[in-house]
Amino acid sequence: IAIPIRFLTNSTELTAETAINVRNLAEVLGKQSSSSQISLTGHADVRGDAKYNQELSLARADALRDLLQEAEASLVGRIAARKQPKTRSNRYRAWCYC
Repeated sequence: IAIPIRFLTNSTELTAETAINVRNLAEVLGKQSSSSQISLTGHADVRGDAKYNQELSLARADALRDLLQEAEASLVGRIAARKQPKTRSNRYRAWCYC
């Protein structure tokens, strides 16, 4: 599913226009089988050192997981948050794809 989720620069706070995307994503994922598992991978842009960006990417995935679970109760316990791989060249600049 490719629904763009944007964060403010250097933050785990979503941009204002992203709220509708989170609701749409929660609705789509909530319709999936209750036995399905979901993996979110957070990303950060190329600014900042690698360690910081790894931490930020995980914090973003955690933040999105929490928002999705608040929006759709059937998602509780079904979402795993991951940080971006160390070796990945990130061209998405502060987007989170799941």
